[in-house]
Amino acid sequence: MGDQGKERPIVEFRHITKQFSGVKVLEDVSFFINRGEVHCILGENGAGKSTLMKILTGVYHAEEGEILINGERVNVCDIREARKLNIGTVFQENSLVPHMTVAENIFLTREIKNRSGLVDWKKMRSETIRWGQELGVELDPDIRVKKLTVAGQQLVEIVKVFSQNPQIVILDEPTSSLSDKEIDNLFSIIRRMQKKGVTFIYISHRMEEIKQIGNSGTVLRDGKFVVRIEDVRAMEIENIISYIVGRPLDEQFPKRKAVIGDVLLEAKNITVPGLVQDVSFQVKRGEVLGFSGLVGAGRSETAKAVFGVSGGPAVRY
Repeated sequence: MGDQGKERPIVEFRHITKQFSGVKVLEDVSFFINRGEVHCILGENGAGKSTLMKILTGVYHAEEGEILINGERVNVCDIREARKLNIGTVFQENSLVPHMTVAENIFLTREIKNRSGLVDWKKMRSETIRWGQELGVELDPDIRVKKLTVAGQQLVEIVKVFSQNPQIVILDEPTSSLSDKEIDNLFSIIRRMQKKGVTFIYISHRMEEIKQIGNSGTVLRDGKFVVRIEDVRAMEIENIISYIVGRPLDEQFPKRKAVIGDVLLEAKNITVPGLVQDVSFQVKRGEVLGFSGLVGAGRSETAKAVFGVSGGPAVRY
């Protein structure tokens, strides 16, 4: 009697098991996600989070178990089937076509046609702009994706997903390449679409993001279900982390003694045209040297230059 009138979950996983080459990466995983919430999937690297989402979207297929959408058992055989079920995904890996324009990427495989059956480029451009405005993102429909920053490409991925009017949106580490301002914009988009009834499955290692945007959560560890958290904002971060790692957390950042020695590596005036200009630094034996900066500041390009992946003169060891 108590369950009568209670809305059924929009997504339910029942006894999902998946293995690769005989190694189980998911084992008997069962939990549910309610309609309209931001449900966070939590766990360390290798816990099975992304694998489970790829099963939901038809990239992988489970050996055992079943998935229910709106209370009905579904067989998601591929990404197109997931799209028919109104499931959209922004994966960590970029899936855009670099030499195509923003508008072409957003409507790839679902191009808008006119009455003659030809691609309606004008309509696709205007729809790209309209969706960008609705989501608070400024887009140039005619720019080629390869000319955008990594953060810009991520925003195109997000607009592409929402332009398909999904019921369920999976965000797998969506902020990994975004600045703080862009993260705030993404969260505004999530809240705006949440009010329209969209359900989010959010994967992130950043606890401050989980506390800021999440509603409920599920913890996975070593491919197994650990616990469902009804309110991630109300639970202390230390308790969430203890569920994730499987032991009490005494210290998040324990102090460690380090013996700093002589200079081990010295880089002078590293320059990669258009990316890095006159960067110099030293690294001493036993030292951890950190590089900080906004997306596009040149951190990765500097590391690649030191490693020899991209050109940079005057690196001395």
